[in-house]
Amino acid sequence: MEDHAIVVGINGYPGISNLKGAVLDANNFIKWLTEHGKVKEENISKILSPDPLPTKFIDATPTFSDINKAFIKIIQNNK
Repeated sequence: MEDHAIVVGINGYPGISNLKGAVLDANNFIKWLTEHGKVKEENISKILSPDPLPTKFIDATPTFSDINKAFIKIIQNNK
């Protein structure tokens, strides 16, 4: 089985203070994974906060479900 990665960067936390660097850090880590970790880009699930950030908690993404789906996809594709 080839290497896979799920990289999550969440900048938006409605109702709490937002972060400014999580998405940038996630993108930099993806770059590292492909260049130095030798993980194929198609094997990386990138889950990031949207731009612009949501202002209401109900609209906040990504969710636990988004991350869980990325794990399920890897498992189903590697049976």
